[in-house]
Amino acid sequence: MSGRAEYNSDMIVADIVNANPDASAVLASFGLPCSSCAVAWTETLREGLAPHGLDASLVLTKLNRDAPRGEGQASRMDEE
Repeated sequence: MSGRAEYNSDMIVADIVNANPDASAVLASFGLPCSSCAVAWTETLREGLAPHGLDASLVLTKLNRDAPRGEGQASRMDEE
């Protein structure tokens, strides 16, 4: 693993999506339209996954692998 910060289940869902817009696609792959969900601004990832019966560790593994924090579209926009 690199030294970059990783997502955790106590993060607010909107903060995860804001950290890397590619996270929306990862969450959508689990059937979660988090970027358009009203509670994304108040719920943690753990709280958001619970009603869907999803395993947080599985979702976090995929998020950290496929949409690392500080990469993706958000970091490209910061460079402009």
